[in-house]
Amino acid sequence: MRADDLILFSQVIELGSFSKVAEANNLTNSVVSKRMARLEEEIG
Repeated sequence: MRADDLILFSQVIELGSFSKVAEANNLTNSVVSKRMARLEEEIG
C-alpha cells in the first residue's frame, strides 16, 4: 500500500470527485481512477 494512494483517497472523500482530485494534483482522471482501483484491490 502506498502512502500517496491513501492521500489521494482522503482527497476524494474531502473533495467529492476523482476529477477534482486530479485537477488539484495535476493528474489525469485516469491516473486517479487507476490508483483508487489499486488501493481497493490491496484493501479488499
